[in-house]
Amino acid sequence: MNYSVEQIGDDTLALGGSIDFSTAPSALADVSARLASGHITVLDLAGVESANSAGLGLLIEWKRLALMQGNELRITNMPEKLSRLADICQVTDQLSQSPKS
Repeated sequence: MNYSVEQIGDDTLALGGSIDFSTAPSALADVSARLASGHITVLDLAGVESANSAGLGLLIEWKRLALMQGNELRITNMPEKLSRLADICQVTDQLSQSPKS
């Protein structure tokens, strides 16, 4: 399965499909490049049909990239299975943290 990414409005990226080990390299490059603009502040996961630990790792990396730029990246509509994985890995707080002022 493939992943998709679409910019919605000025500040939102909508991800869809599968975010896993096979799609992670492409998704990392694609979303990271879009985050580099500094305009993206929301990552909407409503269209994500499946994800595994590689997808969770990408979310952590994208949050880190946004924080390095002084931006907050809000992750919305996280699939239940991915949310449970974040809880098990004890990274839920890291995914919801805001930049320090």
